[in-house]
Amino acid sequence: MSPILISKSTIFPDQKSTAGDLKLSVSDLPMLSCHYIQKGGLFTRPPFPITELIALLKRGLSQTLSHFPPLAGRFKTDADGCIYITCNDAGVEFVHANATHVSIYDILSPTHVPDFVKGFFSFDHTVSYDGHFKPILAVRVTELADGVFISCAVNHAVTDGTSFWNFFNTFAEVCRGAAKITRPPNFRRDSVLISQAVLKIPDRGPKVTFDVDAPLKERIFSFSRESILKLKAKTNNWKRISHRSGEINAGELMGKQRNDPLKASDGKITAIIESWLRNAVSMTEKESPTPTAEISSFQSLCALLWRAVTRARNLPASKTTTFRMAVNCRNRLEPKLDPVYFGNAIQSIPTNAPASDDWLRDSVQIQLTFCSLLSYWACYHPRNRRNTTTHSPFRGVQRPSPSSPPVKTLVNHTPHDRDLPLPSTVALNLPTSYRLPEVSTRNNLMGSSNKYRKVREIESFGKFGDMMVEMLPEDLTFTIFIPSEKAFERDLRFREDESLVGEKVNDTYAVLTRLLGFSAVPRMIHSGAIPNGKEISYDSLSGYSLFMSRDLDGMVVVNGVRSKVVDCRKGKIVVHIMDGVIMEADFEQSVQPDYGEEG
Repeated sequence: MSPILISKSTIFPDQKSTAGDLKLSVSDLPMLSCHYIQKGGLFTRPPFPITELIALLKRGLSQTLSHFPPLAGRFKTDADGCIYITCNDAGVEFVHANATHVSIYDILSPTHVPDFVKGFFSFDHTVSYDGHFKPILAVRVTELADGVFISCAVNHAVTDGTSFWNFFNTFAEVCRGAAKITRPPNFRRDSVLISQAVLKIPDRGPKVTFDVDAPLKERIFSFSRESILKLKAKTNNWKRISHRSGEINAGELMGKQRNDPLKASDGKITAIIESWLRNAVSMTEKESPTPTAEISSFQSLCALLWRAVTRARNLPASKTTTFRMAVNCRNRLEPKLDPVYFGNAIQSIPTNAPASDDWLRDSVQIQLTFCSLLSYWACYHPRNRRNTTTHSPFRGVQRPSPSSPPVKTLVNHTPHDRDLPLPSTVALNLPTSYRLPEVSTRNNLMGSSNKYRKVREIESFGKFGDMMVEMLPEDLTFTIFIPSEKAFERDLRFREDESLVGEKVNDTYAVLTRLLGFSAVPRMIHSGAIPNGKEISYDSLSGYSLFMSRDLDGMVVVNGVRSKVVDCRKGKIVVHIMDGVIMEADFEQSVQPDYGEEG
């Protein structure tokens, strides 16, 4: 039985907005094809009538909107195709519903989240582009038999997780009677995130690229503080991760909302992205904090969930699994954004691992790989954006991580009352029946047999090759197909005396990072494991499909690029030196040298 609608109203800011129009940034625009963010909290009943709670929330929401005028606005598209938030005080939706036939126990006791919980949220399956004619924010209060469910739905092209939780916690502050809010938002639109690029939006608006009616079950897992501390201790007691000449700080991760890439309209990296890459933060040893490789509680827990979901899916050993997290970029730009910058400032960071039994058995190895690569990509990965209105091509089996920070209590309860946070409408999505992509039998070679371990230690692979190899931890198993020194110069115009000087250093490091994602595979693949005249395939760290074979001369060929030297080694990393650069076509277009510039 669905909740009964008691009332629906529009809440306006209690003060007129002076914010004007705010242009959507290059981090906001990809979210136009995403659904609204939906978050909710489950609370016991307050010690006063529900009508007083409704009045309190409406009044507090009105006051809070004066601090967050974009949430009370609408989208508009100008004659040039640029999209703005017009802070016109059009208001937000507020719904009061009754579901007193449902108790807190009915929600929390089942193994999976009951389907009726979806009825406690507004704007289900609404695409963010619809903010042109629908409210950007909706608050819904649902009475239960012994509790209250308070949910928010907010347009994802207006906020990321960091901005949303700042709003929600400010809303809580105001409802509790705070005279002054703790974290006033910053709406400035003068950062490198603002671009002159214009998106070509389909006539009927963008659509999501996944099946919204897929038979998914939602489940919430609760972990005690003690169990998480034990997991973290077990992980950190195993070993430390070294990176380059020092160690990476594996604990520094911020934000967990998903993002999609954006494609520049001219097929090249635009000036705004080039500026971003030039100003990308790459800490030197002097600038870095005290080196530490401590793996955080959150990272340990994510790795455990990743491992558990992969095992439950019963994937073929040759399949690559991907864990995605969106990292907060506010402090990673130069100049840095304000920590309370209101909008999206996130970057999707993937990390991959094979679904083989060896990796599943060694949970610590998965955690260390996850931590090492994720921290590295968060610090150095450039943002070569692709198509905004669709998601990037789906490769492998992906597990995104939603955000779930603590929620401040909205109202003052008596000591006997408590709030029961239900952080997100999706905690851990597990299909009732898994429909996995067909996997060719050609892909069943693991390439780790003793038969193929005739490898040779190489001291140097050339300056740029060394930079790529050093990005990977030597004590974990990888295979990487790096360009030869000649290929770097011929195909990318990379020269030591030019590409590693001044502002070009960050650009070069950014390109090498992307190349690593395309050309590294988290498993050992010797040339002897690749059949003659027959193709096998593996997914790279970024999910890019690598098709491998050996030609009549016994040389390895990957995506049409032939090897020059095979079976080199650096620690546990197998290195094949290629007579060309392995990369996606879109990225190749963005970094292709203009050969007409040189005479």
